Amino acid sequence: MLNELNYLIDNIGVDQVSELLAEYVNQKILSEDVAMQFVLEEIEAASKGSDVAKMFAESSGFDEDDYLGAMHNSFEEVDGENGPQQEILNLCMMLYPDRDLMAELRIKTVDNIMKHWELGKYAQVNKKLRLIDVVKKNNNLPEGIFANINNDLNDSVTSDNDIMILMAYGYTRRTAAAGLYLQGVFNRASYEQASDMFKSLQLKTGQSVEFQEEAAEQAEELLLSYDKRFTREITTKIITVVEHDQVESAYENEKHFSDEQIFQIFTKSNALTIIYDKYGDEYKEIVSPYTGKIWLDRNLGAKRVPTSHDDKEGFGDYFQWGRSSDGHEKIDSKITNTLSKTNKPNHNDFIIPIDEPFDWTINNQSNLWKGLDALNSPCPKGYRLPTLEELVEETVFSEEHNNILGVYNDFLKIPAAGCRNSLDGKLYHNNTTIFLWTSDTLEKGAIFLSFNKKEVYRNASYKAAGASIRCIKD
Repeated sequence: MLNELNYLIDNIGVDQVSELLAEYVNQKILSEDVAMQFVLEEIEAASKGSDVAKMFAESSGFDEDDYLGAMHNSFEEVDGENGPQQEILNLCMMLYPDRDLMAELRIKTVDNIMKHWELGKYAQVNKKLRLIDVVKKNNNLPEGIFANINNDLNDSVTSDNDIMILMAYGYTRRTAAAGLYLQGVFNRASYEQASDMFKSLQLKTGQSVEFQEEAAEQAEELLLSYDKRFTREITTKIITVVEHDQVESAYENEKHFSDEQIFQIFTKSNALTIIYDKYGDEYKEIVSPYTGKIWLDRNLGAKRVPTSHDDKEGFGDYFQWGRSSDGHEKIDSKITNTLSKTNKPNHNDFIIPIDEPFDWTINNQSNLWKGLDALNSPCPKGYRLPTLEELVEETVFSEEHNNILGVYNDFLKIPAAGCRNSLDGKLYHNNTTIFLWTSDTLEKGAIFLSFNKKEVYRNASYKAAGASIRCIKD
């Protein structure tokens, strides 16, 4: 039987629950000494656990000598009846017998406590020393700027640097390697060596979104010091095209691209026509660098192109599948339990069904959003809902790309807007998960594409759920 903790995890996700538990457990931690001892004991225990737990210990920012023996040196404020150790144990035991979930929640809770007290890897993150402070620009090679960056990195950064510097180095080195691949200086094997090193660093340093964003920002800071055109958008395009072999390398073609040619290719403006929706909101068209297809530049209803994966102004509206833009999609729309008898309700309430198939209308039709001339298409004229295949072509790539950060940093800039639940109309998973409706259906449900902090899902959901829409030009 599900308890309250299981219910919370099912509804808001284990990441948000771990944040809540960390706040609660922190009430039992009254000093930095207690926090340090508690964390060291948890890391020592993790180092003897599953592969995931061992990886957490290895990426904690503590050396093995720091935590070995910690459990034998505990004291009352940590291990006592009212201490944090007993509290976290009791809470996680509520998930028994699901040992994997127990371990995941415990690890993420401890990670949040480390973050709060700035311990381990988070103490390193908060140091003022940045990648740009470490790298010395001593190279001026005839091959150009990408070669200079690559060699400056190799001359300046060593394995003795802290984990944030190493992760930022990984981001920067991968960009340099991608440029050298396009220029014919690197062959495919040389590029993949840099890419594999980047992935290895991600595993060693931990893959929290916040940590990776900080590392990516430091990489961008260094790249911009070489050339102001090295924006995050440009470097993401360069890496993605090379990573997925969408441009043959100059090495194989016996053709070399100069620095200027690469910048010209990837900085061409892809903004075209101005588009307006039924509310008069203005959108721009953008061209996919992968398929050449044209999309709106942001989610339908968004006030702006998002500036981060958790930018609420860029979330947009939450549409029930198959329903037109009638106002129900607004986050503050009222709710009702009365199903619509037609395909076009005469009100703007968010409809919450109480029985299967959990649709907002009694008709349960599958063609309301299919094609350019769909009866209830909410997209501007000339645009439509994408199919699952079309969304996958633009967003689902390599393992490190298939998460909210990877998808946001690509050309569509899709934010983690979350969704409105079909059972209560409340917003869940905002800031942590992307939900995108497609035009496809399955039996009595509809298909969505979803990304969280780690992976991608292709699932069917109830049509009464409210999710994001990104329109594609027909």
